[in-house]
Amino acid sequence: MDNPRAEELETMVGLSDGERALLTPLGVCARKVAPLLSAAFAKRASACSMFSNFSGEDSDSFKARMQAWFVDLFEAHPEGVRSEDQWVNERFFRYPVSPVCIIVMMDVILNLGRRVTRYSHKRERAVRAFYMSLALQLTLLEQCYELVRRRLSTQLMLLD
Repeated sequence: MDNPRAEELETMVGLSDGERALLTPLGVCARKVAPLLSAAFAKRASACSMFSNFSGEDSDSFKARMQAWFVDLFEAHPEGVRSEDQWVNERFFRYPVSPVCIIVMMDVILNLGRRVTRYSHKRERAVRAFYMSLALQLTLLEQCYELVRRRLSTQLMLLD
């Protein structure tokens, strides 16, 4: 796999075990505010044809996974060594949240993240750790999407 492992990216981002430990207890609070993220996304999606399939009754699964993705930002943990298939399955299929969705919602994600980190006894360090966790997860997700794109391109070339 040409993608750096999660541990290498954590080193690059600078997310330490101590900072991860600051985020973990905040997961409970993140679960409480996560519905605000999916509600804000649904509102924005209804105004954009690119995301029109995310609005309506069929979007409940998407909203739940978007909320789970947000909560996982506070439960940042090293993934260990994974096979390429395991890595893709865990990233791509667990969260249907594309990097585009995350970027579109960045203002909401940052605001909700700061809101959650207010409950930390070391607030400034928790905010910094949240930013690093977000950077790490966005990088991992982008790499996963790129890997899936390459696989699909290879499959299309083999069809010729």
